[in-house]
Amino acid sequence: MVQSGQAHQSLKQYEQAVQSYQKALEIKSDNSEAWNNLGNAFLELNKNQEAFESYEKAVRFQPNFYQAWYSKGIALLKMRRHEEAVSAYEKAVKLKPDYYQAWYNLGWSYHELRRYEQAIECYNKALDQNPKKEQAWYNRGNAQYNLKRYEEAIGSYNEAVYVKPDYSEAWHSRGNALVAVKRYQDAIASYDKAIRYKPDYGAAMEAKKRAESQLGNNSEQPKQQ
Repeated sequence: MVQSGQAHQSLKQYEQAVQSYQKALEIKSDNSEAWNNLGNAFLELNKNQEAFESYEKAVRFQPNFYQAWYSKGIALLKMRRHEEAVSAYEKAVKLKPDYYQAWYNLGWSYHELRRYEQAIECYNKALDQNPKKEQAWYNRGNAQYNLKRYEEAIGSYNEAVYVKPDYSEAWHSRGNALVAVKRYQDAIASYDKAIRYKPDYGAAMEAKKRAESQLGNNSEQPKQQ
């Protein structure tokens, strides 16, 4: 039944996969792999509470199942239960310290809780595993920006656009950080890059106009997530 579920899942037949895993669990209720796979199928169907409950069972029967702890975190994140997601991801990285995506998601969970110092620590751990992930550099930059550590944020955005030169959001955020340290000409150049890669980027266009006006007079800094 588990293999049948996996076959349905590989074909994106998630409702049928759910039924197969549930039948398998009727036969053997402590099958942690089946509980985990059932959670994955529920997650694909956006049934996040059911997914969470399935992952709970998976880790109950196999406490060292780091993939299930990670996936439990995903279900919790999707339900915006960030504190609980932190606990799940912390368990995943404790069991598998080189798990890039778990470190990244742990960082994002802290980020959503506005616990930016802890978010930065987790993004750093993620980047230790894979320094070619532009999203982690970008989010690290946003966390640093939110802590008003603008020069550090600029460094993170530099890394993000080095990895992905057409990363328009990172160019935009880099411009905002440059404005914060009154480097208006550099900021304008950064906004130009954002607009080059995303020609309808209204926020970057507006920010560029503000930076141009601030070349002569210092006004308010742009806000950033």
